[in-house]
Amino acid sequence: MQLELQYAAETNALQPPHKYVPWVVVDGEPLYEDYENFLSYVCNAYKGTDTPQSCTKTYLNAVSKGEGKYKHLVCYMERMIPTWEKVRSTITLWMQKMNF
Repeated sequence: MQLELQYAAETNALQPPHKYVPWVVVDGEPLYEDYENFLSYVCNAYKGTDTPQSCTKTYLNAVSKGEGKYKHLVCYMERMIPTWEKVRSTITLWMQKMNF
């Protein structure tokens, strides 16, 4: 529970505030709707001397070949159903199936 509260506090403190999920931030900068390319952002932000294999041009080129096939959507905050509403909806559906 404490870990969830910590993550909630970090999420609420984001600047700019997150507008949808997933909201990916690399090196303090949000990726907005380009979150599918997060690996290239992470690799560009990497400051170490021993470059990880996943940051090599060969690997990144292989990953990017699948780019553009699918358009992943985001879920905007104002359109999200509150958790209690999801739970209530799930319980109601379950009760209907069980003939309660």
